[in-house]
Amino acid sequence: MATKCDIAKADAENIIDNQEHKEEYLDKNSKVNKVLDEGKELQDILDNEYSTGQFVDESVINEKINKLYGKNSERKKLAIKIRALMDANESLAEYILQFAIEHIGENQKVGTAVAKDKNGNLVQVDRHIELSRFPLSSLKTIYAEALKPSFSTEGIGIINFNGIFTNLITPKQRGAKEPSGAFWIIQRAVNGYANRVSHRITRFTSKLKDKDGKVVWEGMNSIYQHIQSLANYHPQNSDPDLDLKYTAFFSRFMEGRVFQNDNGEWMIYADYGPITDERNFVQFHDKTNDVKHGWLNPVLLKDFTPQNKKKGDYYIEMTPRSKKEFLELTKKARKIDDAVFEYFQKAMQSSLESIADELSAAFPNLKRQEVFQIMFRNKTETSKNLSKIILSKLTKEQLELYETLYKAFEPMVQDEFILVTGSKVEKRKNHWPGQFNEDLFKPMLDKLVMQLENTVDSLTKLYDNKEDESGNKFDDSQLAHLRKTIRVYNSKLNYATVLSKKLDGYPTDVVHNQVLALVNDNKFFKRISNAYDRSQARVDDGVYFDYLRNMSGTVERNILVSKLIKSIITSKNKNSKKMHEVVSRSAINLFKVPFHGTDIFRTGFLNRILPTPNTVEGINNMLNYIPGRNRTALQLAKTHRFISSYLSGTYLAGLGTTVQNMTDSLRNLIYSSWDETRAALRHMNDDTKKKNIERIIEASGITEFSDFFSRSMVNGILDRKLENAIADGILKAMMDWANSNKKFPKSRKKNTERFLKTVTELLEKSNSILKPEDFLKFGLTKDQIKRRRKEIAQNKRLMFANSLVQFAIEKEFVFTDAIKQRPWSPFVKKSATVAVEAYMASTTLFGIGNKALTMSATERWIRSLSFVIGLNRAWRAGLMRQDIPWYEFTDAKDINEAIKIGRAYQERVNFGLSTQAVGEYFYNGWGMLQGKFKYWSNQKFGADVRLWKEAYTSVKDMKNIESNAFDFKAIGKMFYRMGRHRGKTLRTTHPEIAALKKFMITQLPLTVAFDILTFVTVPGFRLLKSLMYFGSGSKGLRGFTSDLVSLSISPLLIAGLIMSGNADDEEDMEKMVKYYMRKTFFGFVPMWGFDNIVALAQIIGGSTKRGLDNLIDASGVFRGGNMPWNRELNAVAKDLIED
Repeated sequence: MATKCDIAKADAENIIDNQEHKEEYLDKNSKVNKVLDEGKELQDILDNEYSTGQFVDESVINEKINKLYGKNSERKKLAIKIRALMDANESLAEYILQFAIEHIGENQKVGTAVAKDKNGNLVQVDRHIELSRFPLSSLKTIYAEALKPSFSTEGIGIINFNGIFTNLITPKQRGAKEPSGAFWIIQRAVNGYANRVSHRITRFTSKLKDKDGKVVWEGMNSIYQHIQSLANYHPQNSDPDLDLKYTAFFSRFMEGRVFQNDNGEWMIYADYGPITDERNFVQFHDKTNDVKHGWLNPVLLKDFTPQNKKKGDYYIEMTPRSKKEFLELTKKARKIDDAVFEYFQKAMQSSLESIADELSAAFPNLKRQEVFQIMFRNKTETSKNLSKIILSKLTKEQLELYETLYKAFEPMVQDEFILVTGSKVEKRKNHWPGQFNEDLFKPMLDKLVMQLENTVDSLTKLYDNKEDESGNKFDDSQLAHLRKTIRVYNSKLNYATVLSKKLDGYPTDVVHNQVLALVNDNKFFKRISNAYDRSQARVDDGVYFDYLRNMSGTVERNILVSKLIKSIITSKNKNSKKMHEVVSRSAINLFKVPFHGTDIFRTGFLNRILPTPNTVEGINNMLNYIPGRNRTALQLAKTHRFISSYLSGTYLAGLGTTVQNMTDSLRNLIYSSWDETRAALRHMNDDTKKKNIERIIEASGITEFSDFFSRSMVNGILDRKLENAIADGILKAMMDWANSNKKFPKSRKKNTERFLKTVTELLEKSNSILKPEDFLKFGLTKDQIKRRRKEIAQNKRLMFANSLVQFAIEKEFVFTDAIKQRPWSPFVKKSATVAVEAYMASTTLFGIGNKALTMSATERWIRSLSFVIGLNRAWRAGLMRQDIPWYEFTDAKDINEAIKIGRAYQERVNFGLSTQAVGEYFYNGWGMLQGKFKYWSNQKFGADVRLWKEAYTSVKDMKNIESNAFDFKAIGKMFYRMGRHRGKTLRTTHPEIAALKKFMITQLPLTVAFDILTFVTVPGFRLLKSLMYFGSGSKGLRGFTSDLVSLSISPLLIAGLIMSGNADDEEDMEKMVKYYMRKTFFGFVPMWGFDNIVALAQIIGGSTKRGLDNLIDASGVFRGGNMPWNRELNAVAKDLIED
């Protein structure tokens, strides 16, 4: 009979499965079918009047449409044509559908979510968009967008798919310039990757409800918060880290290390290792023949002395109430963890099936199992030989395709979950993610190698002697068992040895702080991960998030692979050979972007002229020609990331940046009305709706800012910083010990004592379970120690930079305790904390409405506002079920449908913050620096161009739209309608012109005013200019200006400067040139280089004072960028030069 627990678990799994199936339905369902077929009635008439294959003149068709639809005939014609274009290219159909949804105007009923039945009652029907309900102007815009791929050209043009300036446009816009729809497939998948990973994570970290609104669980985040709050039941306790101690206690309990005995006392297993029988023979798993490992030697927790700690350090004397709540929370956590495992097992299988589906379509002459063989099972000689037989069935063309596909994704596909620095992911009693701090993992692996060597030696001696230590002879079965054990341990030793050497410099996602699993190394991790000492596993509150991120990332990476395969095959089938080469190369490159590899190429402007290296690997190889330099591409990538994070942390920390971010919400007024914006704000502030809205927003993943800023950048950063410093201290002590022994061989004993004393002090602050003497047995060479110390130093710098980013974005900064405490250390830490808190308060306006005004908070608010506006509009348009408001949706299909619409709308208004949202100019670490602080403005420039273009297209003549010809009359019509119609009328009949009009009465004059004010020469305006341009308030308004307008009026302002007679003023001219260069795509590094070149030229040319002032300004990057002290230091330095 099923228990309540079993039933609850089954219910949870059914809910999760239900959500998954409905997501798959939404993803796979044809997008063409989302648009109502409005030509069906016309087709029926034509079928009756004309025979199949008979030519029908277009004038006849137009006449029949006019007769059928009267005054709506023009809109019907366009609706039919748009759907026909979608039907002709399924790959681009989704883009056209999304474009249409984004362009739904205010109060436009374009959906058919409800209809009247025979009795006149409104009933729910299949949801479609009825295109003919759009105003004619919008239909022209949609039609022109749908025709865009047909105007694409091959070769190198200006801004075609492979154009000179195409590296600056977003992948989404680039996809519309490619006729097959192949690039759109991979663009859409890559663009949504971070959101989808976040969506999977939030299923288990946040509240989950069933379709009836009943709460299934509160989420793992809530459980961790409640666990830490149990410290409040100990008001007399003086331990400031009791909340963290509760978290560690919770982790140890969940993994089965801590438990209660029959008397209710807390127990702990002192050790972890192989499970043996009464004669000390190891036991094996029946299925895998691997050695069984588990917890050993239970003792009372309060009497237990952890390695390098004090007796009872893990123990908590819980109150009855805290103990009761603790046990209740563990049951809730177990329910979630069980569901996580089941869910991801199914998700993994589904992701592999997606890959297999696409591969089967690519190689129809192969069976499904044969496809799996050649793609996933090429690891042994036997399987390689089998693959050769299968590959012989392929044609030459298919073999070329196979090579392309295999090379592109083989390292990325995982057919099982592998945690590089973690234990094996498997279903077992008391399952809990076993993950290790990277700085503790490497010495733990070193120790494992040493232990395996000793074990193999000991077992071999026993086998050779044919008896145990007591002289008891082994029988044949026991000798066979020994042979098997030696074979298994020898295998583990080989794998562990290979990994210990490989892990130094192992590929890492430098943005998300994740060591990446290489599929070819899976066999190593699988064979030895059970032997890792789980006593060393992480017990912090970030471990479960990292576990979910790893699992979600693995599944979504596989799904991304399936989209890449589909993209390449679509391009191959539909494009010319020349076009296919360009498209497939670009698609594979974009596919790699979310994983921040060193082989991603960046397309700069020189790359087309000179054979300059365009990948981090290429740049690194070139730099390695410098004498004495021998670094890896990963090290260079980490350097790029450090510089980028440092710049973000030091230049985005001020109040002005946050205010500027906040005022960008005004962009919503361009795409929507004030009434819509107010309605969305009311929804967001309504206590009865707020929680439901926040639930859907969190599930959408729109507040996951990916490589700009994410929780994974700083997750568990305090522990990582501490262990990083300790690991470096130990390696330094090892190097000092080796050098001292070589220099003073007679003092070896003293050197060893000094080493043990130093390492003991370090380990007391660490979570390591290694003993000081263990480090002397590892046998690391000096080169290995140097290499590890270099890696640690680089990681230390990267963590520091990430902390700066956290401070700039979240206004949070926690100081790490010093490894070596000095008498003045507490005072320094306290003083620094007070200073930082004061700065935080001033730069967040001391909180508004009890909420700090931080960059992350404003970014979330802006994106949430646009998300709500978009969904309100879509719901009113009839694109979603109408019986309840969208924020009351609990059914997975309804929620996912809403999320897709909300994401698309907010992205149109607010753009993307990650690298995959911008063009190839910004790719890889070097491109990231070339375009630093330009991701947003570059996308906004393109959006401003599209505002003009769409308004102009909306009044173009149909012949000019279909021939892609310029329409001079449309320019006049556009401005005529802009001046004649107002408010709601214009928003109803010509929403594209209404949007441009709002742009022209807001951003255009504000931009012109700013530019004039910046270069005004009237003496009375000098002080006003200084206050306006450099003050925080004015900086905030600059977020509502337009670089497009600024660059457009620059010739007029430059001419004005010349005509005013001030062109001879070199300072004003220099300022103007720099100002307008910063309005282009040039990011921080190019502009910083330009500033220094100008400064040096000025010094050489005789303008020494101005040149030195500019050098001082440029050098500010090394003193903290926009941090408050830097302004004072700049002023002091300039005064010293003047003196």
